[in-house]
Amino acid sequence: MKAYKGTDKNLQCKGLQYELGKEIVHNGDVSPCQNGLHACENPLDVLAYYIPADGARYFEVDCDGDIKHHNDDSKIACQKITLKTEIGLLGLVKAGVEMIFARVKNTKPNQYTSG
Repeated sequence: MKAYKGTDKNLQCKGLQYELGKEIVHNGDVSPCQNGLHACENPLDVLAYYIPADGARYFEVDCDGDIKHHNDDSKIACQKITLKTEIGLLGLVKAGVEMIFARVKNTKPNQYTSG
């Protein structure tokens, strides 16, 4: 599953050391905010967990194995995670905007407004 993750400037999150392209595996149960490896399906939700300060870094990730969804936002806990690409803050925002536009449907295609 494609998702997005933040880390600190040293590629660490909650004491775990991440490495670009290397799969991390959590052994045991997964539960959002408690156990497992965390990421967000909505890129903009990552900003609630890693604010763009102190060198926060942002990635597109691949999540696999057992995956559980958070009730409040798009945060997930998964069993396996791989940092695929570092996208930075601008890439995170761009991915968020693209996600929004992909979900927007024009229900009145022949109606226009003029200014």
